[in-house]
Amino acid sequence: MTKAVESKPDSADVRMNLGHALADKGRYQEAIGHLQEAVRLSGGSNPAMLDLLGCVYAEVGRFPEAAQAERQALAAAIQQNNFGLSEALKARIALYESGKKR
Repeated sequence: MTKAVESKPDSADVRMNLGHALADKGRYQEAIGHLQEAVRLSGGSNPAMLDLLGCVYAEVGRFPEAAQAERQALAAAIQQNNFGLSEALKARIALYESGKKR
């Protein structure tokens, strides 16, 4: 997976996939850097990337950043008329604002 990033360092999707794989292995700190870069490369318009970043922030106890990422995800989801995702994001925002991850 890291070879994919080396060959396509400007690919938001490759960065997100690596961040997701690292998070799945519990390597949250490493995942955050790749997910932040994925969000930057995508222009912050991909609600799934922002949501994943928010979830990983929450895993390491960075709840203010988690809530902010989820608010950005919510704005992007609403702009894309993805109302199903919007409801899930609203629930996560409330959770993270209360300092909980689940």
